Amino acid sequence: MLPEIELFVRWLRRKSPRSSTAVHYASDLKLFFAWLKKPCGAVTVQDIDAFIEHCQNKGHAIRTVNRRLCALRSFYQFLILEDENTPRNPVIPKRHFIRHGLQLPRDVEDQIIAALFAVIHQPRDRAMFLLMLRCGE
Repeated sequence: MLPEIELFVRWLRRKSPRSSTAVHYASDLKLFFAWLKKPCGAVTVQDIDAFIEHCQNKGHAIRTVNRRLCALRSFYQFLILEDENTPRNPVIPKRHFIRHGLQLPRDVEDQIIAALFAVIHQPRDRAMFLLMLRCGE
């Protein structure tokens, strides 16, 4: 493991000792630098782009890729705190963030709706539920 990563992991453990973030971030950073085979000062924005493509081609989940990007971003922010002469952070939040797709709402089955309206006896309550049901379509 790179000495910079060890310092970063120790800093994370001091910051929040009960959190598992240090373990996961260390794993993500080891994976990235093993894949890239460059020192941390030589990483470019294009390397981050290539890493995102690599992770997506491997079929990694969007949340996993975003966590790895967050680990890299935090690592470089830590390096800047430690030494002002560190190269700038190659992870750009607006560029290196993958959006999650939104799921469409599912239809309620007719049997469930019938069971719901079977227990509603007041006309006012029935009208409110019908309004909510019909406005969702």
